[in-house]
Amino acid sequence: MTNETPRRVKSGVASVVAAQAQAEGYQVTLYAVRQFVKQNKLNVTYCGRKALINYASLLDLLDGKE
Repeated sequence: MTNETPRRVKSGVASVVAAQAQAEGYQVTLYAVRQFVKQNKLNVTYCGRKALINYASLLDLLDGKE
């Protein structure tokens, strides 16, 4: 048995990033994350129609560092 901590995502689509933030105790919804992307408040890389969101930029925004 190994007691590994869950791996934190570095970037991902909105659903993955929102779920990770919620698992870490942040009160953020999938809708809010998508609105942050549309308002250009997050660092995002587009791959086709998908927006890959930088998880660190989401945490900075939620912590008030931006």
